[in-house]
Formats: sequence, structure tokens, C-alpha cells
Amino acid sequence: LIGVLLMGLAYWVLASYSRSLALFAGGYSYIWPADGLALGALLCTRIRFWPRYLLAVFVVNLLTNNAPAAQGVLYALFNVIEPSLVAFTVISLLGPQPRINTFKSVIVVVISIIGVMAPATLFAGFVHNLFYQRELMQVWATWYVSDTLGMLIVGMLVVCVAHEWRFHWETFSRGRLWEAVLILLGLIGASHLFFAVLPYEKGILHDLAATPMLGPTIFMLWGAIRFGLTGAVISVAILALQTYTYTAHGIGPMALRHSQVPQAMLHLQALLLVSDFFALMIAVISVERRQAYAENEATRKRLEFAVQASDMLV
Repeated sequence: LIGVLLMGLAYWVLASYSRSLALFAGGYSYIWPADGLALGALLCTRIRFWPRYLLAVFVVNLLTNNAPAAQGVLYALFNVIEPSLVAFTVISLLGPQPRINTFKSVIVVVISIIGVMAPATLFAGFVHNLFYQRELMQVWATWYVSDTLGMLIVGMLVVCVAHEWRFHWETFSRGRLWEAVLILLGLIGASHLFFAVLPYEKGILHDLAATPMLGPTIFMLWGAIRFGLTGAVISVAILALQTYTYTAHGIGPMALRHSQVPQAMLHLQALLLVSDFFALMIAVISVERRQAYAENEATRKRLEFAVQASDMLV
């Protein structure tokens, strides 16, 4: 019960953050990390506990939605169904409560999210258009990218932290703590420097905005290589939090290039999708390389022990 309440509280915080930013004309957000939280919670718990979490998702959606009652219920149902479909797909391929720490598992999760969310959001957009006449493809594209991005970032973050926190806690040292702090501060500083450029600003800051990912990428790669998938998804989540806030308020490189906030937000979504995918790939390759090295070392030590034992027998 405590886990459900905590998830409901976190869902409310994420939903409130999304709705505080610029909204699409249909009334929904350009980023919806709450779907990712719901997906992560489902993947980390047994199926028999899913109804509790989904009920919390439904209730929080109703409480935080300012839309008319019928529209609010419709949105709440969509936000319950979508993470459920993705979670069922993932566990059917990787098993219940999967550990996402290999190249195969990451690819399975990414493809499941992208593949399932495409028809799910298309159906949701079609049903939405039956009641509220909008441009279907524009509604679908915005809905699809916002929910998919939220799942890729926050869903992966929840699963990785849930399964890897003990390993990071046991292997943490003072040196790694300072390294993590340095990465965190560097990423926040670089993201602010490159993405908080005001429209009227000139000089070096305006020039830096021409290549906005130059600074943040250094720290994202550092976090992905040194701290694996957890470091990668935390880095992307911090970058997304900052850049969405800046862009929604009309500042930053995307706002400089696109006078309309909706266009700027859509281009930012595409940028973050690519950044998230490559950060995950680099992180999982780094993790598998370290695991292979550790296994080789263990095998070498066993062979050395066997050779020494055989020499003693002779």
C-alpha cells in the first residue's frame, strides 16, 4: 500500500509538471513522464499487484485533469491502458519483473515501447477525435512522441534504479561519489549554458546555441560509461527536465529557431529521443564489456588455481 501511495504521489508531481508547461491545442502535454513512471512501476511488481497501481494512475489523472469530466475520464483510461499494453509486451518477451541490463533487453524494451505506443496512441487519437474534432495525424504525432519519450526516459529510470541501486550502493566509494556529483553539476551547468539562451542574447552564448548538445553530451556520455544504464537515464532525465522547462518558456536554441512554441517543443522531443537512445546503447555496451572482463578474470583465476592444484598432485 505504501508503494502505491508513493507512486501515486510521484505520478501527481510529474503530471502537474507536464501540465504546467505549454499544452497542445487538444489539451495534452508535449511531454508526459507520468506514463513512464506507471510503466516502470508495473515492470517492477508482480502482475497481481498491477490493479492497485493502475487504479492510482486513474484516480490521479482524474484529480489533476482540468478538462471536462468526459474528456478527463477518457484521458485517464488512455493513461491506464497504454503502460499496461507496453508492460504486457515486455514481460511476454523478457519475463516478469525483468532486469534491463543487457543489449538484448534494452533493445526489446525500446522496440516494445515504440512499437506498441504507435497503434495505441493512434487509437486513442481516433477515439479522441470522435468527441473533439482535431487534426488526427497532428494529434497522434504529438501524443505518440510525448508518451513514448516519457516511457523511454522515466520508465527505464525506474526499472534501472529499482534493480541496480544495491549494486551501486555496495560499490560506491568516496571517489565515485565525487565523480557522480561532478557529472551532475557539469550536466546541469552545461544544459543551462547551452539551452537557456534568451532570444535577444548575442555573442558567445548565442553562438553556443547553434550546437546545443555539445556540452551536455560530454557529461551524458561520462555518466553512461562510468555508471551504466542508471547513469545514462538519470543524465537524460535531467537534460529533459531542464530543456523542456526552458523551451516551454520561449528560451533556448529551439525557441531561437522556431518562433512558435509547439514547433520548438516537437523539435526538442526529436532531439531528446535520439539522445536517449544513444545514451542507452553506450551505457549497455559499457556494462556488458565490464561484465565480460569480470567473467574473463574469474575464469583465468579458476584456470590458474586448477593448474596449481594439478602441479601439486604431480
